[in-house]
Amino acid sequence: MSRVGHFTWRASWVDLEGAKQSVEFPTEREAVAHVAKTAPGGLRFHDLRHSYATELVSRGVPVNDVQTVMGHEKPSTTLNL
Repeated sequence: MSRVGHFTWRASWVDLEGAKQSVEFPTEREAVAHVAKTAPGGLRFHDLRHSYATELVSRGVPVNDVQTVMGHEKPSTTLNL
């Protein structure tokens, strides 16, 4: 999930043939529901963790603080995920 605009969220997933798919929605909730229903295997717990870390960084939370919250050993791990 990624925020594309103030009122737009992009749901992205890889289909069964390995092709990347994406659709835009007006709310994060709709984007998450679409991926959970459409993507092979739905959402995993770690997908939600990654979304949370991305949201924290995008809101300006220092990477070192996000690293601590996520339990990562290095800041680079947080940024790479």
